Amino acid sequence: MNWSLVLSVLIVCLAGFVHGLGGFGFGLVAMALLPMLMSLHDAVAAVVLLTVVVVGVTFLKMRAHYSWRQGLWFVVGSCVGTPLGVAFLIKMDERFLRHCLGGVMVLLAFNELFIFRKKGLPIPSFLAFPIGLVSGSLGGAFNMGGPPAIAFVYSQPWSKEQVTALLQVVFGTGIVVRLTLLGSAGMMEGKLWQIGAWGVVPMLFAMALGRRCFAIISRDHLKRGAFIFLAVMGLKYLIFA
Repeated sequence: MNWSLVLSVLIVCLAGFVHGLGGFGFGLVAMALLPMLMSLHDAVAAVVLLTVVVVGVTFLKMRAHYSWRQGLWFVVGSCVGTPLGVAFLIKMDERFLRHCLGGVMVLLAFNELFIFRKKGLPIPSFLAFPIGLVSGSLGGAFNMGGPPAIAFVYSQPWSKEQVTALLQVVFGTGIVVRLTLLGSAGMMEGKLWQIGAWGVVPMLFAMALGRRCFAIISRDHLKRGAFIFLAVMGLKYLIFA
């Protein structure tokens, strides 16, 4: 039995459960754990494949709440930033990338746990493009563009449904760009499609289970736990890359 494949599918299911439970976190959880089983390049590519399904399923449920004018410059910034992140991923040394991944994880967790949570100040809408650029770059390099995007959209006067729909568009457009660039760079190998094929169905069940548990577990507690976990894993990659 290929235990690496089994563990990869279990990680994907855990990430899907967290995403179904809180509406975010698939990339955070998957990218925190998958690099322990494979190279960082392969982990990014595998998560991209499965995020297509995660984003597609979520957007279908929220498509009625999406307006293309809403967050347009954020989407544009994300699309511009994604190729920059992918180029960084392709050109840099694996050990250096793992240190960078750990640093990004620790910084994002620190910001969420100690800065953004305490201040929570509205982010001006004119910063949509530069924040989208940062989100796209982190997404292209590490599949971790979610926290900047979440910080921006939740600071705007939009409904929860509008926010969720827009996030799926942001992630979805980034995925199209990433798939194109990673494929042209020869990074979409057969074993990654194998993980996607074996992981997609149990991941969907895990997402559905997460949605059912939504009323039981506090979203704030889940979010805090996810970022504490992110900080611990980030320190691991910083120290033991």
